[in-house]
Amino acid sequence: MNLAKNWKKLCLGSVALLATVTLVACGTSTSSSKKSAGNADLNKKQTITLWSFTTMQPQIDELKKEKPNLTIKQVVVPYANFQTKLDSVLGTDKAPDMVALDAGFVEKYVQSGKLTNLGDYGVASAAKGNYQYTLDMGKDSKGKQVAVSYQAAPGAYYYNTNVFQKYLGIAPNDVASAQKALSSWDAIKKTGETIKEKSGGQAYLFSSLEEIYNPVIGARKDGWVIDNKLKIDSSMTDSLDLMKEAVSEGWCQNTTPQTPDWYGGISSNKIGAYAMPSWGLFYWLKNYAKDTAGAWRVTEGRCLIHGVALGLQEFKVLKMLMQLQHSQFIWEQTKNSKHGMSKHKMTLAQ
Repeated sequence: MNLAKNWKKLCLGSVALLATVTLVACGTSTSSSKKSAGNADLNKKQTITLWSFTTMQPQIDELKKEKPNLTIKQVVVPYANFQTKLDSVLGTDKAPDMVALDAGFVEKYVQSGKLTNLGDYGVASAAKGNYQYTLDMGKDSKGKQVAVSYQAAPGAYYYNTNVFQKYLGIAPNDVASAQKALSSWDAIKKTGETIKEKSGGQAYLFSSLEEIYNPVIGARKDGWVIDNKLKIDSSMTDSLDLMKEAVSEGWCQNTTPQTPDWYGGISSNKIGAYAMPSWGLFYWLKNYAKDTAGAWRVTEGRCLIHGVALGLQEFKVLKMLMQLQHSQFIWEQTKNSKHGMSKHKMTLAQ
């Protein structure tokens, strides 16, 4: 396999954790709105409607400390239905004021023409400390900043020490050996085959193909289109071969990510590892590791980056600026919080 040769590490050493997301961005819709947010008094009582596919209560709570008169009405839409529901209302008066956009589909909405240009509202100053790639993802084809990240989340492989010890003989605190087992695609293939053999096909290294896809898509050197021509990075085609082997050889369970079967594997002692962003620890592992709490560790493995994007709709752009100005506070709080990710080991307590 040539995947290792094409790998470009994207892990960032000190980045803000997404108290919600790996790429989270804020934007606005319907730039045709003639109403201006410039005169909005953020100290007056008012309500912002937020749509997301996972709770953003930590951010909301922090925001309320600065703007106690603001009420943020959060609507959590299941991930599988999120785009369908958003598409049906975006650009209409039924759309939310703010919307979360996952890195997997943020480009669709950035290029939709239904998000407001934030350039006139101080976005350059508010986001001047952001990583450049997070800004680039929020620019439309005309170079307008219609979405902006308030976080970049490093990713890694979270692995179940119960599975690794039982089928690979790797002790819970032997992170070096776990890292070696996940350090290259050849090593990952061998590890998966060993788990399948030792478990009699009852356990798997990975739950879904996202555990391969996410590190690969995050490591591409080139975009899909260069000089108006389709460009397919060789790492993508190589990864398809590996994914096919993972399923046909039986060391990937081949579930659909963020479904009951995928979540169920976290607590089953039948899945060896998940590729997750740092926020996966407290949004996914903490919530679903009912029977495996305390058994999880994290190692760099192939490393990746994940993300979510926040968008702002209608004329309430100044409210987005409030969120942007608040981003530095979130950065300092989360960078040193209990949610920070150690490169070497992290234990989930009961």
